[in-house]
Amino acid sequence: MFLRTFRLAAATVCLLLLVPAVAQKNRRSRDDAHRYTELAQAEYYFTEGMKFFLLDNYTKAVDYFQKSLEINAENAGANYAMAQAVGKTKNFQAAVPYAEKSVRLNPNNKYYYTLLADLYARDRKYAQAVKTYQELVKLTPNEPDAYVEMANLHLQQGRYDDALNAYEQIEKRVGVTEEVSRQKQQIYLKTNRLNEAINEGKKLVQAFPDDPRYALLLAEIYTANKRTADAVPLLEKVAVGSEASPQARLILSDIYRQQGKTAEADREVEKAFAEPSLDASIKVQILVSYIQSQQNETARQKALDFAGVIVKAHPNDAKANAIYGDLLALTGQKEKARGVYSKAIRLDNSIYEVWSSLLRLDAEFGQSDSLIKHSEQALELFPNQGEGP
Repeated sequence: MFLRTFRLAAATVCLLLLVPAVAQKNRRSRDDAHRYTELAQAEYYFTEGMKFFLLDNYTKAVDYFQKSLEINAENAGANYAMAQAVGKTKNFQAAVPYAEKSVRLNPNNKYYYTLLADLYARDRKYAQAVKTYQELVKLTPNEPDAYVEMANLHLQQGRYDDALNAYEQIEKRVGVTEEVSRQKQQIYLKTNRLNEAINEGKKLVQAFPDDPRYALLLAEIYTANKRTADAVPLLEKVAVGSEASPQARLILSDIYRQQGKTAEADREVEKAFAEPSLDASIKVQILVSYIQSQQNETARQKALDFAGVIVKAHPNDAKANAIYGDLLALTGQKEKARGVYSKAIRLDNSIYEVWSSLLRLDAEFGQSDSLIKHSEQALELFPNQGEGP
């Protein structure tokens, strides 16, 4: 009897002890369920925010991201998205705290650092931006992008030596590139360090010996700084059998003309004009400048020769034919000029001056039928030109 009473009492005590534990477990289950519901709601708001973000409705996106963060403020992705959306509204100062928090919550995501640094820079907090990129460099030591952005920030502040250091770090990782060397050259030239700028040019030529552009770039630096003796060998090498041959010959022509070597200068111009790879419009511009600067009979004849070379290289270019016709007429070859003007009009009938020149020659040569025909065509094309060409 005693044993039975003892067992009943023990069972009662155990039941009493279990009741609080079961109640606590039930409360935890209810809390977990409630939290799960909250997180699901936060996820819903976040997803809706992303929809509006992708539709460029950043104000609406911010509203939804804010609701998501009110439920789950410690979500790194939501803070990052919020920073992006607020930044898109140009309120960079307000976006920064969200970006800062995303980095704190997930310090191993490079995109979070990039956004934070960009927002700092847009908010003109350059020191913080540079510091953020320095942190990013530690995270991604072999990627050059952070160094590129750092260099840009230093340049904005006129911190040229710091920018050069950043570019040096890029070169250590990716080797010699045109973009970096050209940036370094610009810094050196801006800070009157000509020899360093030239060394960068030489570095490009050595790294890419088959690309004539780099030799041209170096030659231009030489000529701009009155070191033509150094430029000429480079240009002569490029001028032989390379796609940059016309450009090299035109630079050589300028050098020779400055040195009083007219025959050599004209020879290089003629060779450049004979190359179809050089755009006809560029050649016409150069020829017009030549005509305007050389007001004598010899120069007119040379200009006519040049125009003939251009037309031979670009027989279907209307403007080339038009200027050739002008020079033929100017040198007394009016009948030939009339034929060239007719060709120019067939290629492009929208040049009023060519019609005017053609009609004058029609009248001068007594070509009544052509004059009537061309006048009617011109009047139809240019009804607002008063009495016509």
